[in-house]
Amino acid sequence: MLEVFLIIFLSKKIGLMLEQKGRKKVPYIILFVLLWIVGEFAGAIVGTISQGAGRPIVYLYALIGAGVGTAISFLFANALSDVSGLKELEQKVDSI
Repeated sequence: MLEVFLIIFLSKKIGLMLEQKGRKKVPYIILFVLLWIVGEFAGAIVGTISQGAGRPIVYLYALIGAGVGTAISFLFANALSDVSGLKELEQKVDSI
């Protein structure tokens, strides 16, 4: 349950970051959630292979995988360029 609140909180953070850069936020929020889920499953698989099924430490591996997916999505969103200035420039050019 706590994970759901964390996903919602981080989705808002990544959405705000992208809005400030003048980008659409929905595709990147979807990417974030997908990377979280894929990372969690991949971490659980790695934990199961390395530690054995049914061990509580497998959940820790799953959380680490989700953290890696989150880090990738935030690094990707942070690396995007700011296009808000470009949109203003296009509007000025179109008005000429």
